Amino acid sequence: MLSENNAIEIKNISKKYYLYNSPADRMVSSLFKNFKKFTEVNALNNISINIPRGKTIGLIGQNGSGKSTLLQIITGILKATSGEIKVNGRIAALLELGSGFNPEFTGRENVYMNATILGLTKEEINDRFSDIEKFAEIGHFIDQPVKTYSSGMFLRLAFATAVHTDPDILIVDEALAVGDVRFQSKCFRKFKEFQERGKTILFVTHATELLIRHCDYAYLINQGELIQEGLPKEVVNTYLDLLYGKQKKMNDTTETREVNIQSKELDIKVQNKYSQETIEFITSENLVSNCENRRSYNQNEFRWGDKRAEIIDYFVLSNDMADPIDCSSTELLQIIMKVKFNDNVTSPIYGLTIKTVDGVTVYGNNSRDDSIEVSSQNEANICCVQFAFVPQLVEGDYFISLGIAEDVPGLEAPPLDRRYDLIHLKFHHDSLGFGIVDLGMKIEQLI
Repeated sequence: MLSENNAIEIKNISKKYYLYNSPADRMVSSLFKNFKKFTEVNALNNISINIPRGKTIGLIGQNGSGKSTLLQIITGILKATSGEIKVNGRIAALLELGSGFNPEFTGRENVYMNATILGLTKEEINDRFSDIEKFAEIGHFIDQPVKTYSSGMFLRLAFATAVHTDPDILIVDEALAVGDVRFQSKCFRKFKEFQERGKTILFVTHATELLIRHCDYAYLINQGELIQEGLPKEVVNTYLDLLYGKQKKMNDTTETREVNIQSKELDIKVQNKYSQETIEFITSENLVSNCENRRSYNQNEFRWGDKRAEIIDYFVLSNDMADPIDCSSTELLQIIMKVKFNDNVTSPIYGLTIKTVDGVTVYGNNSRDDSIEVSSQNEANICCVQFAFVPQLVEGDYFISLGIAEDVPGLEAPPLDRRYDLIHLKFHHDSLGFGIVDLGMKIEQLI
């Protein structure tokens, strides 16, 4: 009997495949039991895993380790050779591209077919279809055969369908690695929302950083065997050892040398003389929201607040370039936020946050925490606030959020207008370092 605390119980699951030298050998083997001209391959060998309800569980392993086979058995696509699986709740799965969609059907037809298989009525699908279509963002292709879709378009529709059927259990097999960075960001935000709602997630990936960041617990499968379970970081370390071999420990008697590395000093002086475009932005009396017209605007932003003040526009200046989408990580970046006040606000708080595509906060700060003096604002006022810094980010895509709140004694800064992932910028850097930020490390051979 399935425990109430578990969403999935996998007990002693094994899966064997039989590889024949020819179709004739396969046919003869089916007719005569003593004729065994095949090679037996154990894709999975006696796997037992319990997946608790409301947790995000990571599954990792090298290609060919048996991860996808296990997922297909859980979802009923494959039948196990032995063992049993018990599931508590409705499963929505994003497996390899093409799984579950009929290429001859249109996107619309596939949405209805998949949602029906997951147990939704036609009326429920009708109610959710507009949300699925909006999330997928594939336009008129929704009524075209799926076989005409790119892999990115397929992922958009498959993910949108899966998450809007409101499953109890979401299974994701490497699917988030496909698609543009803006859609990936939206997927990870939905992923986070599922976690906050107490959904069960089984996340399969080769991206070790994602597994550490998003999972509560992890399992490592190697050559069909479950070889480790535990905290994600511990499991990842073992996985990396399998890939690259154990790191050699330094000899305890090795002589240590003190190396003095002076980090590069950064000068972040903001010039008092602004460009003509900046002056026009600051002095403009246009009260119509204009964020959507900026080149770096992310249409998948997430916004909330009581709107007693509204962020109606922003302006980006990088290395004398106005409104860029590509910026240098080593040059001064200036972001000016324009706020319209719809009510009197005594103590406004202005803030900015930088995040990676998958939602990791790189840096954030606000005027209150940085002890910046700001003035009170009256209804109908327009205020411009500048954030200036040298990003020092490793090359890649990043999302910038802007926000305004109010400092109210006894309350946790009620949001007036927060625009998450409002700005999408790609930063370039001459360094080939990896990670998120450039720490200015210098490498020097001493002897």
